[in-house]
Formats: sequence, structure tokens, C-alpha cells
Amino acid sequence: MQVGGPSGIVPTQEEKTQGMLVWALGILTWIVPLVFLLISKDKPFVYKNAAQCLVMQGAIFVLMMILIVTVVGILLAPLIFVVALVFGIMGAMAANRGEVYEPPVTGALAKNWFKV
Repeated sequence: MQVGGPSGIVPTQEEKTQGMLVWALGILTWIVPLVFLLISKDKPFVYKNAAQCLVMQGAIFVLMMILIVTVVGILLAPLIFVVALVFGIMGAMAANRGEVYEPPVTGALAKNWFKV
């Protein structure tokens, strides 16, 4: 999704860097996107990236907590981490281009919950 299109909002290089940091640091934990979400209400591009990343990382966190109690889940945990890593890299690359990445499953949830 291109932010700089018809709406006329073109992210600055600083906002692109912050959006990229949301995704890159968000690979480690869901707390980083939450902090960026709370402090970037005046920067729509960073806010949208933080909302998308937060919902994706929150969903992965919940999934990992559910799966970790089962033997099969323990075996699937590395695969889920790799998926989170790939989505985080894709989000960081999109933010660096000035776009907001919407992960396949959680993208629509973030749009509805945060109205981004």
C-alpha cells in the first residue's frame, strides 16, 4: 500500500527509517511496535507500520504461547519464528521504500482495530 499516493502524504526519510526500525526491531518482541505506536500518533506512516507490526507480532506471540504447551508446538516453534523473521524483513524493506506492509493474515485485523 503506497502512502504517498492520492492522499498526498509522503513519508520523510526519518519516518521511513522509523518505520523500518519498527519492523526490524519488532522481530525480537511485540513491545517495540507498541512503543512506536504510542509515540508516533502525529506521524501517520510510522503509526501505520507500528500498528501492522504490533498485530502481527501479537498474533505470533499468542500462537507461540498456545503451541509451546504441546510437543508438536515445540517442533513448530522454529518454523513460526522463521515466518515472523521473513515478514519482519519484508515489512522493513517496504517501509524503507515508503510503503506500509500488510502481513497476509493480520493485515486486515490491524486496519479494523487501529483504523489505519
